[in-house]
Amino acid sequence: MKRNRLYHDRRIIPFRSRITCRFIKIFMLLFLAGIIHVNAAGSYALKTHQNIPPQEPEITGTVTDEDGNTLPGVNVIIQGTTEGTITDASGNYTLEAPTNSTLLFSYIGYETKAVTVGPGITTINVELEVGMIELEKVVKVGYGTQKAKDLTGAIVSVDMDDVINASDVSIMQVLQGSVAGLNIGQVDVAGEEPSISIRGRSSLSGEGDPLIVVDDIIYRGDIIDLNPSDIKTVDVLKDASATAIYGSQASNGVILITTTRSGGRLGGGPEINFSSQYSMQRPWRELKAQSPEEFMLKVEHSDLEQSRLAPDYTERNPDWAETTNFKTNHEIEAYNANLPYDWYSQATNDSPYIMKHDLSIANSTGKSNYYTSLGYTGQEGHMKDEGYSRINARINLSNSITDWLRVDIQSFMAVSEYDPHTYAPADRFIEPYANAYTVVDGQLTDELEQRPFGNPINPLIEESADVEDKRMNLFGNISATIKFPLKGLTYKGNFANNYRTSHHYFYGDHGANFTGAGHKNEDKGYDLTSDHILSYDGTFSDIHDVDVTLLYGLESRNYSFTESQGENFVNGILGYNRLQAAAAELQSISVNSYNPQGWFFRIQ
Repeated sequence: MKRNRLYHDRRIIPFRSRITCRFIKIFMLLFLAGIIHVNAAGSYALKTHQNIPPQEPEITGTVTDEDGNTLPGVNVIIQGTTEGTITDASGNYTLEAPTNSTLLFSYIGYETKAVTVGPGITTINVELEVGMIELEKVVKVGYGTQKAKDLTGAIVSVDMDDVINASDVSIMQVLQGSVAGLNIGQVDVAGEEPSISIRGRSSLSGEGDPLIVVDDIIYRGDIIDLNPSDIKTVDVLKDASATAIYGSQASNGVILITTTRSGGRLGGGPEINFSSQYSMQRPWRELKAQSPEEFMLKVEHSDLEQSRLAPDYTERNPDWAETTNFKTNHEIEAYNANLPYDWYSQATNDSPYIMKHDLSIANSTGKSNYYTSLGYTGQEGHMKDEGYSRINARINLSNSITDWLRVDIQSFMAVSEYDPHTYAPADRFIEPYANAYTVVDGQLTDELEQRPFGNPINPLIEESADVEDKRMNLFGNISATIKFPLKGLTYKGNFANNYRTSHHYFYGDHGANFTGAGHKNEDKGYDLTSDHILSYDGTFSDIHDVDVTLLYGLESRNYSFTESQGENFVNGILGYNRLQAAAAELQSISVNSYNPQGWFFRIQ
């Protein structure tokens, strides 16, 4: 045998080949471990796994206008990200931004400016120029429009094309954080209406909601019934001068919502759009329930005087019983049999979702425009049995019959349903040994325990209740606009109807101390609005603008509520459909209604 050969597994392998094999094995191990990175060109390089992020330089600077005045509240955002800041009262800002990134400086009424962060740059001062396009922009105001440069009131306009991709159920949630001064609260239940206020609450006990106007008609229904995909623009009137034409009912501000009227290219074919979204939700901060061991440790710590020996209470009392503070014998039996129950998993959904599907067909032919849409929205909440679904349909038509007469129709329908929402948030943290099922001789049965943790009824029993919660909203407005021979003089008449119904039916065998209880609630609302608007918009000598609006209107609101209920059912098989099966002395019916009407005349 030659010296350059070695014995290996009864085979003779050249020494050089043996080294090559070892190198290949080491290379493959490093490659599989992710330590060797191979690029497209075929070369390789050693890759480290140290998670040390690169240090981003801190950028500081001042933002001013063309006259050198500092601008507070300017948005400074790193392009392509959601990271950013705003300038302080002196127009200064500080922001960590990576080299070669682009900073976007934006401010209402000024042109947006983009600046690149070069290598070694730590100070960037910016001068913003007044945006002439913004000054010429037409803004929606009460019963009309004005150019932004002519406005004296505080008005903010939002183009829905910029935010419509947000996966939210309500238009108010879509606008959250998009409009300065518009405060929109958080929601914690599927299909819930968020609280709304403009520039904060102005009263401790009085009404604080702003007035909602949809397509020039005061809207008294639920905002969540409006499909965000059907909305073109939203204008927020924030101060007294901007809201004056609506009177005292606009003391908390006004939100003007304008829906889409047409689509497609002028004179072209119809435009068909379909969008579908599916998104997952999660609680912002989720408080997890304690494990059985952690719960028992909490019980022990909460009873130190009994669970520990005096005088220093550092030594455990051997005579102390862990079940001393349990509320029911059922819990003691479950603890002795080591049968805990995971109430958190039972009461919550792992990955609640929002699902949206929207189909629209629109066209614009010059004299005739139309927009039709159909949409479905579904939302699953964080809690079990918590959900919301809605079907929307809309038809908007506009037809210029002659050069001086135009007729418009705006209509929509919304049908929604809410799930029973049986589980309360506190049900997630029911004591772990309050097992939902009965324990007999140390074994679980299929029978539900009626009151496993004291007086409250077992949520799994409440879940079996028969509940129906449905709502319907029908809205229609027909308007005619007449142009008089005098240039700038027009008349517009609106006639709108809004019909809303909702019903909530309930029956549960566990009600009224397990003797059966049920009710049927019916709500109906009908609003009628008739407006007559005479306006004149003219210019004299090319320098004097005159804009006058005269308004006479009528609003009639009708509301009725009926509730029937019963307890102690002889036979509950038909549930809320036979409330007369309840004990006669425990049956009741209540009715309520109101019909306010108002006339108003205003000049602006």
